[in-house]
Amino acid sequence: MKSVNESGRSQKLIVKKSIFICTIYKVSNKEEAVQFLAKVKTEFRNATHNAYAYRVRTSILWEESSDDG
Repeated sequence: MKSVNESGRSQKLIVKKSIFICTIYKVSNKEEAVQFLAKVKTEFRNATHNAYAYRVRTSILWEESSDDG
């Protein structure tokens, strides 16, 4: 499994009038992942979809993803 070393955001990618923006953020636990997702959804509140995926390993492995569709 690969790990995120630093946070970042991509440039906008526009395909057939749809805008795609990728944000990557390092978290230490599931709660941090959920909080970050809420922050992104607030920042991009006009987006019709906020697709996401995360995998966090603490004492157990937490994984979740959604296309928000």
